Amino acid sequence: MDKTALRRLTDAGLIVLALGGSRPGANCYALFKPSAVPGNRRPGWETELATTGGDIPCDAPCATLGRDGDRWLFCVHEFFPDSGPGDFCREFDKLEEAAEAVWEYYFGDPRAMNPDGLPGGSE
Repeated sequence: MDKTALRRLTDAGLIVLALGGSRPGANCYALFKPSAVPGNRRPGWETELATTGGDIPCDAPCATLGRDGDRWLFCVHEFFPDSGPGDFCREFDKLEEAAEAVWEYYFGDPRAMNPDGLPGGSE
């Protein structure tokens, strides 16, 4: 798999962690946007990503990007046990398409991250 699309995300400042270890064929990733990285943020939303180098403050929802059969899924699921405002799961044919949607979510129109009904949303 060509990971050029993932490189664009890490070059923009996102933390892209392979889930299931660092095996070469990883096809599921957790995505984090550190607070220090310019881009979209969700007002009032904060968390820290614990790493061996210390905690990294993040100001946007964590997402997942993973392969399901022949499709790529880009998902944000912050509310449990059910979905809430801002939660979604979108399907794509190609990794490049999914990575573009990730980039738009974190760095494009802020309404993608903050829809109606959320603080900072377009009400």
